[in-house]
Amino acid sequence: MDKFVIDIGHPRALPRNIGRSWLAAALAAVLAAGVLTATPESANAAQRPVPESMNAAQRSVPESANAAQRSAAPGGAVSAARQSSASSSLWSGAAVPAVPSSPDPQAVTLGVKFRATQNGLIKGIRFYKGTQNTGPHTGSLWTSNGQLLATVTFTDETASGWQQATFPTPVTITANTTYVASYHTTAGYYSTTRSYFSTQYTNGPLVAPANGTSGGNGVYRYGAANTFPDTAYKATNYWVDVVFTPQSLWDDAAVPAVPSSPDPQAVTLGVKFRATQNGLIKGIRFYKGTQNTGPHTGSLWTSNGQLLATVTFTDETASGWQQATFPTPVTITANTTYVASYHTTAGYYSTTRSYFSTQYTNGPLVAPANGTSGGNGVYRYGAANTFPDTAYKATNYWVDVLFNGLPRSSNVTFTVTPVPAG
Repeated sequence: MDKFVIDIGHPRALPRNIGRSWLAAALAAVLAAGVLTATPESANAAQRPVPESMNAAQRSVPESANAAQRSAAPGGAVSAARQSSASSSLWSGAAVPAVPSSPDPQAVTLGVKFRATQNGLIKGIRFYKGTQNTGPHTGSLWTSNGQLLATVTFTDETASGWQQATFPTPVTITANTTYVASYHTTAGYYSTTRSYFSTQYTNGPLVAPANGTSGGNGVYRYGAANTFPDTAYKATNYWVDVVFTPQSLWDDAAVPAVPSSPDPQAVTLGVKFRATQNGLIKGIRFYKGTQNTGPHTGSLWTSNGQLLATVTFTDETASGWQQATFPTPVTITANTTYVASYHTTAGYYSTTRSYFSTQYTNGPLVAPANGTSGGNGVYRYGAANTFPDTAYKATNYWVDVLFNGLPRSSNVTFTVTPVPAG
């Protein structure tokens, strides 16, 4: 007769907004139910991620384990890509698994359930690779019920450590909604830390729910082909991660027609924009040519020139997209025009002429057409940072924002009607 290990969980992730009501501020109440699931103890060890025959020290890592495994800051070094300062991941490059290469050679898809506390973009997938996990590897993003949203093949991998691959097109995700990030390996020998998801894990805006409240976390599914992972075993972390970023008008692949215009004067350059939902502006981006040496100051303004926030750019690269984060994010209102700008003392700013002859839209962000907005993009010459209010031939000066949309339920407006006395 088989012995059974009984785990408490429930068979699927419940919607996170069950029982939620909003009045003046958001109040969330989540009701979790528990059912019993069973895993035969006598099942072949190769059929279960992390074989039972492992040394006990390899199978279990207590919650008090090395802090670098659970609380390291996001944005650490990763292979094949440089994470931007505004991107977030569940784990940093310093976080490492208890078992880098589990002794299981079968092809398998491994994943993690996660949600974000704000709307944003998933730009790619990360996973930790042990030396025996030779691949090839395929990264994927799924809805909680198994709909495939994006996939990417890993290239230029290192022999071990964190690997990262970027989707051809970033995927927009909704706040407080559960998704599954996964990677498939044909070689097996995946990384593990047992009991990691016994409690919820949070890093910045990203949350990996606890095993007992999510229908199981992490997840896996054996098979030669990439497939939706939907089975959990002992709250094991298989070290799969995402690259989450705020939304912007342009991604890092967008480049200007003229990286450094031949104009050495100090100038403030900007773009008019609006969002289709309420949200937060976390910072400013701009494209930098090699001659635009700065220094540079980023700003956010109302459409009539009221300064809302400012930040000095630091740690810039020689060229390409630069970004700086405000000390405090600025709340903006849906369908209201704002101006994002940066000031350069060096000139030699980036341009694309006639770009705003038509409206430009990317997700919830809109840069209105030159002819319908009183001119877009905008500039103002001067040694000091100032409100840019002059347009010239619908030129794009390649200024951008870091935007996080608030959950749609945050956009509710309540109308209170007094009750007559008597």
